[in-house]
Amino acid sequence: MAKKFDSKALSGHSEIADAAFSKARRVSFDGEAADVSVERYWRAMHDWARASKVDEGVPLYLHLPFCPVRGTQSTRVAEITHSDPPIDSYLELLHAEISTVTKNIGVGRRVSQLYIGGGTPNYLSNSQLIRLAETIDAHFDVADGAERTIEIDPSRASYAQLSLLRGLGFTHLQIELREFLSARDAGIGRSCSPDLLHDVFSTARTLGFKGIAVDITYGARNTSHDDVLEELECLLELKPDRILCHAAQTSFAENDEHHISDQPKPLSQAAKLSMFVSMLDVFELCGYEWVGVSGFALPGDAWCEAQAEGRLYRNWIGYTTERAFSVLGFGLGAVTELPGLIAQNHEDLRAWSALVTAGLPAVGKGVELNTLKAKEREILTCLSANLNAEAPAVMDSAIVSDLKESGVIEADAGRLSLTPFGRAFFSQVHEWDRNQRLGAN
Repeated sequence: MAKKFDSKALSGHSEIADAAFSKARRVSFDGEAADVSVERYWRAMHDWARASKVDEGVPLYLHLPFCPVRGTQSTRVAEITHSDPPIDSYLELLHAEISTVTKNIGVGRRVSQLYIGGGTPNYLSNSQLIRLAETIDAHFDVADGAERTIEIDPSRASYAQLSLLRGLGFTHLQIELREFLSARDAGIGRSCSPDLLHDVFSTARTLGFKGIAVDITYGARNTSHDDVLEELECLLELKPDRILCHAAQTSFAENDEHHISDQPKPLSQAAKLSMFVSMLDVFELCGYEWVGVSGFALPGDAWCEAQAEGRLYRNWIGYTTERAFSVLGFGLGAVTELPGLIAQNHEDLRAWSALVTAGLPAVGKGVELNTLKAKEREILTCLSANLNAEAPAVMDSAIVSDLKESGVIEADAGRLSLTPFGRAFFSQVHEWDRNQRLGAN
């Protein structure tokens, strides 16, 4: 069982936080990404396809990179466009990429979780969204009970568009609010007024969407501790079904010396941790349950029930109740998770397009997982979802040793568990979902 968090007990851990964050890179695989050959990709894909059944169900991620503007805090792979032809061409290539892979692993494989990310997926026109849905249906069998999620920008989510998305079978919406609700300019982008957000929530619920999730960022250089808590309380009045929290990261734009000459310094990791701890109190007061390390949901949500029963999982897409650790990813910069290999498509549109046109997988870089790395990943993933994991009887793992030494995990009766401090710490460094690119520094 998860230990109840105590914000007062966590607030005095700044020194521990500084020490733990100095080792944070060891918790992820970012620094180990290297070029992946087409042959290695096919070998891993064929091994997975032979070992799994067509009707087992696999999570599916499709990346639509197009945006009208680029947010300075975005770690997403994005392309700026203001016309339809580039998007039409991309959808044609996306269809070709999926066809190349499914010809090798079998058409009609069951999909247990569908996620359309970006970019701004609802930047597409109605006809383009229909075309995307037709591509999915032509190659996969999306299970009746599967969560079908699409990211949306509220400013583009009209009643007509939301009606279409619901008609196409999408069950969940995810809204990325990098700079949420207030008129303050944190320089992040993706802001949204309370009135607009209220209208989108009301429309989505009227149309029968099963869930609305909001993805927020805290700890930006231009926002204060009080600002974040005030805006969080305002957001929670709308009662989103799920909320994901991410600590702000330094972007390429913020690293530009001309850009930051008159800007305040970024917050330290310890300061962000302190801010997150204060946010925990707000979530608790508003009736939300802490899910995994970076999620929050209302009681009765499938995530909450799964966590209570020890069957919450996490893959590159995010939290899921489906026990499926592999992920098939398609599109620019998309990640595919396979046993022994995490592979990411090219992030450069020309490179991706050239490989797809040639009938080849668009894989660019990846991380090889030997037996030890695979076991470490399994342990850390279990910790980030269910907060505990079976302790290996024999395992020479520097990562596990570092986390024990830093007070992030503890061992007892054959199990590893996150400490209260460790759970808050993990919320900021253990990001193996779509917000963390393999090659990030």
